[in-house]
Amino acid sequence: MDLSILGVNVDRLMYYIRFRDCVNKLLIYLPINDGIGIYACMRYFIEQFLKYVYSLYNNNDVSKINKTSYRHIKEDINSNTNIDINVKKEIEKLNKSHQEESKKDKKKEKNDEKEKKEKKDKKEKKHKKAKDKKEHKGEGSEGKSSEAKSVDSSGEDEEKS
Repeated sequence: MDLSILGVNVDRLMYYIRFRDCVNKLLIYLPINDGIGIYACMRYFIEQFLKYVYSLYNNNDVSKINKTSYRHIKEDINSNTNIDINVKKEIEKLNKSHQEESKKDKKKEKNDEKEKKEKKDKKEKKHKKAKDKKEHKGEGSEGKSSEAKSVDSSGEDEEKS
């Protein structure tokens, strides 16, 4: 299908294709209940959709749009007077969803990092405890043999209690 008849620049369709592909990926992640995959996919999904809408209402070239951050795209869409108010309302819903997904993603990352640190600390503590116990056993047996007997001034061995 020749999309140039629709008035859409073929280069800008890249965002639509990314958006569409992300929907397909999301359909894979949902049934397997992969939380991180779902959150990441939702964020990417929204970002690509916003870039697609942004490219439709903006005369910037694709390379500039690629370099434009999500925050600036959001602000530009909100300030653009050519975009219908109903479209802006729907985009605002997506922005809220994006924010929620970002918060979940960051919270999940923090929890994962915290769990990893706790596991590492627990492992190190266990290792240190085992090492200390081993050293203590070694000192204890040597210590007992040297402390168990002492030589009195007459040169005879005497038991210590």
